[in-house]
Amino acid sequence: MSLDLTDTTVVFDLDGTLVDTAPDLAAATNHVLGLLGLSPIPVTGLHPYIGHGSKAMIDAGLRLHDVAVTPDELTQLHDQFLAFYADNVAVGSQPFEGVPTLLDELLLAGARLAVCTNKVEHLSKLLLAPAAIQTAAAVSARASVPPPRRRSPAHDFPGRYEPWHLA
Repeated sequence: MSLDLTDTTVVFDLDGTLVDTAPDLAAATNHVLGLLGLSPIPVTGLHPYIGHGSKAMIDAGLRLHDVAVTPDELTQLHDQFLAFYADNVAVGSQPFEGVPTLLDELLLAGARLAVCTNKVEHLSKLLLAPAAIQTAAAVSARASVPPPRRRSPAHDFPGRYEPWHLA
């Protein structure tokens, strides 16, 4: 018996669910730390901070080096992080094992696939395109208002996101 997922939408988180983005997020963090003359931190050292957003990763990297910056300096570092990351968003990032096959099978069963992420739209599109999961990109979701932070109850309320298409 085949699975019929017609009229079903399956929504995935992007970072850490569909794609292992830790290598590129750590590289961008280490880039801005390097601008301050600080040594790189291994991916394993930054991994606990990845789910908290890029500013938190930068802040954690600075704290691991016992360096403090002003909020304005952190914002400048974040801008440099985003510029570097945009140019290197899919260098080391890879879909997790089995993800492309799973997404293909869901599509064959008639499901609509979506991504809900707090990553900005243009970076999400850059990441999805070369990540061997283009089939999953039939529909993704972006924040139509400033996105709530991760694990927010606001993620549970419909109408907060509007779809965008990658294809």
